[in-house]
Amino acid sequence: MPAKKSLAEHLNVSRPTLSRELKNMQDMGIISFNKRTIKIYDLDRLEELCCN
Repeated sequence: MPAKKSLAEHLNVSRPTLSRELKNMQDMGIISFNKRTIKIYDLDRLEELCCN
């Protein structure tokens, strides 16, 4: 199963929604991603997004 599809199912969101939000976070400099790897650059900002 492709990584994004699996992660989207785990988070109970659609794959296009997951892709869009990953891209938004990448554009904001919070994360970077490539195929099966997500690197977190700004954990504080990521936590803010998750908790609001």
